[in-house]
Amino acid sequence: MKKMVDPGFLYILSVLLLILSIGLIYFFKGDVLQPSILMSTTMMLSSILAALNIERWQLPFSMSSVIVLLMGILAFACGNVAVCKIAFFRQSVQPVFTIKYYKVDKLIFIAFLIMSILAMLSFREIFHLSILLGNTEGVFNIIKTVRPAIEAEQVSLSRWMNYRQYIALAIASVYVYAFLSNLIFFKWSKSNLFFLVPILTYIPFMIFTTGRMAMMSFVIFVVVIGIFLYLKKHQFKFEAGIKSIIILGILGIMAVSFFLIMGYLSGKVTSSTRTPFIILSHYLGLSVPAFDVIYHQLPVENSLIGSNLLVSVYRNLNFLGFNLPDVEIFLPFVNFEGIDTNVYTAEWRYIKAFGVVGMLGVMWLLGAFYSYYYNYLKYNNDIKITSLLIYATISYPLFLSSIDERFFLDLFGTTIIYIGGVLWIAKKILLDKI
Repeated sequence: MKKMVDPGFLYILSVLLLILSIGLIYFFKGDVLQPSILMSTTMMLSSILAALNIERWQLPFSMSSVIVLLMGILAFACGNVAVCKIAFFRQSVQPVFTIKYYKVDKLIFIAFLIMSILAMLSFREIFHLSILLGNTEGVFNIIKTVRPAIEAEQVSLSRWMNYRQYIALAIASVYVYAFLSNLIFFKWSKSNLFFLVPILTYIPFMIFTTGRMAMMSFVIFVVVIGIFLYLKKHQFKFEAGIKSIIILGILGIMAVSFFLIMGYLSGKVTSSTRTPFIILSHYLGLSVPAFDVIYHQLPVENSLIGSNLLVSVYRNLNFLGFNLPDVEIFLPFVNFEGIDTNVYTAEWRYIKAFGVVGMLGVMWLLGAFYSYYYNYLKYNNDIKITSLLIYATISYPLFLSSIDERFFLDLFGTTIIYIGGVLWIAKKILLDKI
C-alpha cells in the first residue's frame, strides 16, 4: 500500500520560483530570453510536474532542498543582474539598420547532397554496430539495440560519427537562421520553404545519437534564434516580450510533441502505464525530488575534484599524458520505489563537485557569463550572426538545468571549438558565399 507523500514543499518551491520569474520578467522589461528567466521558469515547470506526480513516485521533498535549489537559482539571477547593471547599465537597444535577405540558390541543394551522404555513412556505421550487438529485426530495431549498450558504456559511437553530426548541425543551423531571418524581417515568400530541406535532413542525425539530447538542443536553438530575431526587430519592447511568451508557449507544445515522437523513434513507446504525461513528467520532473533524496544521502568520498562534472578536462589531460583515473559522465542509478533515475539537477553535480558554497559560486559565474554574452548580442546595433549562432548553440543548458548539468559536460572542452569552427565555415560559405 502506498504511503501518503506531502507535495507541499514542492508547491512552495514552485510558487517561489513563479514569483521570482515574474519579478525577473518585470525587471528585464519582458525580455524573456534573459538567462535567469529561462533558468527560473524551467525549474518552476519541473517543480510543478514533480508535485503532480510525487505521490505516484513516493518520493519525499524537504524544506532544505527548497532552500538549496532556490539559493542556486537566486545566485544565477544575481550574476545575470550584476552584469547587466555593471556592463550594460547605460546601453539602449538600437534598431537594426541593415539586414540581408537570403535568396534560394544551388548551394541549398549541394548542402542537401552533402548531408545525405553523411547521413548514409552514419546509418551504415550504426546499423553495423547494432548487428554486432545482436540486432536481428532490421532497421526499426537499431536504436533499441544500440542505446542500452551505450548507456551501460559497453560501446561508444566513433568520433567520425560525431564529426559528421557537427557538419550536418552547422549546415542546418545556418539555414535555420536564414529561414527565420527572412520570415521575421521580410515579406513571406514560398521560396523560403526550400531552406527547410537541409533543416529537415538533420533529423536522421538526431535519431542516430540514440537519445533525445540532440533533438532538444536543436529545438532550443531554433527557439532562441526565432525569439531573439523577433525581439530584435521590435527593439526588445515590453509588448513584444509579452507576445514572445505566447510564442514560447506554442513552440513549447510543439517541442513536447517532437520530444514524444523522438522517444518513439528511439524505442521509448507509450503504453497504459507509460502515457505521454507520465513520460514527460518522468523526464522533466523526476530530477527535482530525486535531488532531495540524493542530497540527504551520505556522500561517497572521492579524491578526484569534479570527476562527474569536468569529464572532458580529465579526458584531455589523460590524452596529454597525465596518468589520471578514468571518469564517467553518468551518475549511478538510484531506485525509488520501482522508479530509477540518474539525473538530479545541475545543482547536484555542482554540490557533489564543490559543495553548497561552491555550487552558489558556479551558478553566479554561469549567470554572469551567459548574461554578458546575451546582452552583448542584444545591445549591438547589428546582428552578429556567428556570435548569435554560437550563443543559441550553447543556450540549451539554461533550459535543461532542472534535469541535469550540460554546460561543463558538453561544452567545457574541445567540442564547442569544433562546433564553433564548423558554424563559422558554414556561415561563410552558405550565407556570405565567399
